[in-house]
Amino acid sequence: MDSLGVNVDHLRTMEDILVEPSNLISRMVVYTLVGSVLGFQCYNSALNFVPAPEKYASERRFKWRNVMTSFAHALITGSISVYCVLSRPELFVDMVNSTNLLAELLGALSAGYFIYDAYNLFTTGRFRDQWAVLLHHIIVIVVFLSLIYFTVAVPTIVIALLVEVNSIFLHGRQIYIMSGFDKTTLLFKAFTATNITSFVVFRFGVIRYLSAFMYDQWFLLPLLVRWTMPTVMATMLVINVILFWRLLKSDVFARSKGEGHEILVSNDVSQ
Repeated sequence: MDSLGVNVDHLRTMEDILVEPSNLISRMVVYTLVGSVLGFQCYNSALNFVPAPEKYASERRFKWRNVMTSFAHALITGSISVYCVLSRPELFVDMVNSTNLLAELLGALSAGYFIYDAYNLFTTGRFRDQWAVLLHHIIVIVVFLSLIYFTVAVPTIVIALLVEVNSIFLHGRQIYIMSGFDKTTLLFKAFTATNITSFVVFRFGVIRYLSAFMYDQWFLLPLLVRWTMPTVMATMLVINVILFWRLLKSDVFARSKGEGHEILVSNDVSQ
């Protein structure tokens, strides 16, 4: 305390934070990461108390909860990534060295979701059947947090999360089918057309863009990122080719033959 009764120690602490903004940013990233894990877990648990479609109201409720949770993640991260691309074009002039607080927090938010989902796969015992999804989650967590920690190639996180724009429509399609709505309506046909178009643009387009970036900037990236990013690209390509084929088979080929539509549950291969 000084003569005026002001807490000088408190002021010094605040001054230290201000002169070292990296410490404050690091704390914000950690808080966002932890808050994301807990937030998605709480949201998923809260869905147990929300009315679900009759078919998924009892022992199959976990599938509906997973789709709703994935939809929430896609809606949040997809919207923020589009906002970053449109409002922060300077980020993408120098993809290796430029960074932005919102982009870093976006990466932490998404990494938190994947930590939650990986934990969910373990606790439910479904990781044995969905090891490819689990592998994808682990690699993405490592890459996102490495890029944020080293403050290198942070804009690639924003580009990578543009895939969630397609996930919004993909999970919307799943919720529509799970709710038992008619699959011959104009709305479902619009879902199909939007899904296929956005899939090509926001999934295959993102994979191509990031692969080209990785090839051009290989030696400017940290060693850990050099060896994990190719694995991410390969995993994303395999998973998305499988998912795209399933989408076409279910919504295009099956419709022409009069067959039913497949429920592409998010924790199968949609990530």
